[in-house]
Amino acid sequence: MILCIKTDSADAELYLYDNKRRLIDAITWYAHRELAVTLLTTVEKLVNKNKSNLSHLQGVVVYSGPGSFTGLRIGVSFANTLAYGLGTSVIGASGAEWIVDGLDQLDTFDDSNRLVVPNYGSDVHITTPRK
Repeated sequence: MILCIKTDSADAELYLYDNKRRLIDAITWYAHRELAVTLLTTVEKLVNKNKSNLSHLQGVVVYSGPGSFTGLRIGVSFANTLAYGLGTSVIGASGAEWIVDGLDQLDTFDDSNRLVVPNYGSDVHITTPRK
């Protein structure tokens, strides 16, 4: 199975595909400020609902941007960590066809412990801490 993750906005999206690129299941939920709290439990819920577990994941595709700084940071970090922990590949993709592009890249990917880096769409503006 392949897990696809999109966390660029207040509504987070998860998609589960089989090895033949058929959509098994999907879930969208309003995560907003609770994304860091709800992402792992929602992934587990999706995988378990389909009578499987995380160890059966053979790849992770994550939407890498552009989008919300915090949403992308959480989603991409989660995808990198999950793939590393499972010893599988992680692919970052963007655009309207991000899932198709990501699945295509997984087919030809040379697994060399590559990490996905988020694309925020503009320079990150970090404010000066208040005293």
